[in-house]
Amino acid sequence: MQLIIQRESLIIFKYGGTWIDASVLKTKYEEIFFKKDLFFFNLSSWFITSEKDSPVLKTTRDLLYEYWRKENYLCYYFLFHKFFQIAYNIYKNDFFDMPHFSNVPEHYLQGYLMKKMNDKVYLNIIHNVSVHKLNMKFMRKNFNKKNSFFKYILNKYL
Repeated sequence: MQLIIQRESLIIFKYGGTWIDASVLKTKYEEIFFKKDLFFFNLSSWFITSEKDSPVLKTTRDLLYEYWRKENYLCYYFLFHKFFQIAYNIYKNDFFDMPHFSNVPEHYLQGYLMKKMNDKVYLNIIHNVSVHKLNMKFMRKNFNKKNSFFKYILNKYL
């Protein structure tokens, strides 16, 4: 975990660009997520767009370095988010034009992954949300569950 959270902040800090976790599904393109100096969903680390040398990501990186210099275990799963929040609060006046999006709707589809596929529910979700944070942490026996949202997504997008 420590390598992942440091890697994403280092890569974007050094080069700029967009970090999207492998467990994110995009069902349509929205330019607003990619054309800002800084963009993220409510202090989430699974989708971040940033300019090169962002002061927010530099501060986040520095806080992570300092933490890992002193510690060898992760005391809190959302440590990156806390440091990211601290850094953003320091520089938030520099990003007053950044669009703010809750990260709650982006998790809706995640709650349906193992449920029986329902076209009406699926279409309603993707009509209202274009970025979906999915979670692949479910029991192995459910992986091949037939007629699930998960199977539908695999067949449609892979």
